[in-house]
Amino acid sequence: MNDDDDDQTTAPITTPVTAQTAKTINRRIRTMQEHLRNFVQSKNELLSVTRINANETLSSRTNNSNSNNNATAATATTATTTTTNRTYANGKSPTGTKSSYEKMHGAVSREEVKWVRCAPYMEFQHLMRGGKAPELEEVIYEKAANAEGIARITINRPHKRNAFTPKTVKEMQRCFEDARDDSSIGCVILRGQGDLAFCSGGDQSVRGDGGYVDDDATENRSLLVSSNNNNSDNGDDNNKNNMSNKKKSIPRLNVLDLQMQIRRLPKPVIASVAGYCVGGGHILHMICDLTIAEDNAIFGQTGPKVGSFDAGYGSTHMARLIGQKKAREMWFLARMYDANEAMQMGLVNCVVPLKDLEMETQTWCREILRNSPTAIRLTKNALNAAEDGQAGIQDLGGSATMLFYQSEEGSEGRRSFMEKRAPDFTKFKRFP
Repeated sequence: MNDDDDDQTTAPITTPVTAQTAKTINRRIRTMQEHLRNFVQSKNELLSVTRINANETLSSRTNNSNSNNNATAATATTATTTTTNRTYANGKSPTGTKSSYEKMHGAVSREEVKWVRCAPYMEFQHLMRGGKAPELEEVIYEKAANAEGIARITINRPHKRNAFTPKTVKEMQRCFEDARDDSSIGCVILRGQGDLAFCSGGDQSVRGDGGYVDDDATENRSLLVSSNNNNSDNGDDNNKNNMSNKKKSIPRLNVLDLQMQIRRLPKPVIASVAGYCVGGGHILHMICDLTIAEDNAIFGQTGPKVGSFDAGYGSTHMARLIGQKKAREMWFLARMYDANEAMQMGLVNCVVPLKDLEMETQTWCREILRNSPTAIRLTKNALNAAEDGQAGIQDLGGSATMLFYQSEEGSEGRRSFMEKRAPDFTKFKRFP
């Protein structure tokens, strides 16, 4: 390139600029300035969050060698730090300015949800006495008003630290089935009544030789018992004998069915944990898709202390979450872990003060509900399929089939069959 070329390259543009062109140039300059400001702001926010995490790690290491009082103070500090990070993730930076996400999608509402108690439908309830299903006694089932798309299931046995019985599990199964079938519901919250316990596992007072005693089965069957023999004395005696036999305890481990139901629910389930989350309750929170814990929550496995264990998800899924070594420690030693330790292990997603637990859980639900329900469903299927083998692949395949049935290509096959003609699939492209 010679000197003449340099002169030509750097020569000023002498073409007259119209008013419209000047406006366009000014607009582009303002846009570039805005992008530059956002870039600098994002960089500063990232550095701020990095410093917060570094301070949290240093504080945690230092406090491990201090007294219990210092450890408690560290937990409070960590909870505050987690809240700061979480707020940033939800749309606002630590400096309080709007992020690009919030500018585009708007802030997630933090208004309190208005809950309405519901009675889940039960199959064949029209055949039961009075045409009604048994009322929920050990579980509370609610849905958000104004069609917000959130359902909430509460284990309602605070006098037992929300330990479950076969009846509790059956009632939870009814609620999860209702939430699955309700197309207006997109997210489910599982929690325990009160702030002392999320769930303390199976109620040992109803544990029998082969499992947990199911006396409630007799009550449900009695609603359908025939009264054909009630007119004769022998009939009355026979009926009493039959009922006496049916009242014999039926040991069950139906919480395993509940675990599979939560796992295969095509909608996210969030565990909202306050207080003790131990034993079978700890396994329930691990099976849920997300866990939000209050800062005084306690986690751990108690099975070996009471002659019990979980060789299914309670062991294998735990090892996936926290690693083999830590899972063996939790089971073999049966220790308890605080919320901060659970956060570091990867057992929970977020730690907040008790006063913020309910609001934070609702906010996460609202944020999920902004996203594509089909994308979330298939993502949950895929994540489960990596662990569940053929059963997980079948669940993923079922969702894929549902999606295909809604396509024009799937409809063409059905219509051609009903119209007794050959299907025309030539109009559908074969993408690579």
